[in-house]
Amino acid sequence: MYDKRVNEKSILIEDEDHVRHVEKDVVINKMVKEAAFSACSDVVAAFNQCAHGRSISLLWACQDANNALRECMLANTKPEHVEAQTEIFKQKRREYRQKLAEQAKAAEAAEATT
Repeated sequence: MYDKRVNEKSILIEDEDHVRHVEKDVVINKMVKEAAFSACSDVVAAFNQCAHGRSISLLWACQDANNALRECMLANTKPEHVEAQTEIFKQKRREYRQKLAEQAKAAEAAEATT
């Protein structure tokens, strides 16, 4: 039953530009958030400084800092930023797959010589 699938090549290896749902929803989303946080690091630091030592009063004392943080994050998580991070992810994945292919060829060559 599964013999047929074993002998077939994976479509993911053939199609370098295909992005699976888990990659899009988890990995790329994480990359976008990390890039947004690094772009908004000064705003995040200002919010953290305002929030330090506060609990309930954080809600009204840090409203301006929270609004600034929200605006910065929204500005840095737009669809064009997602596309840019998707391209970065695809490039990293290509490099990783190429490295794996080279390692497999080297292992086959080493096995063939022994």
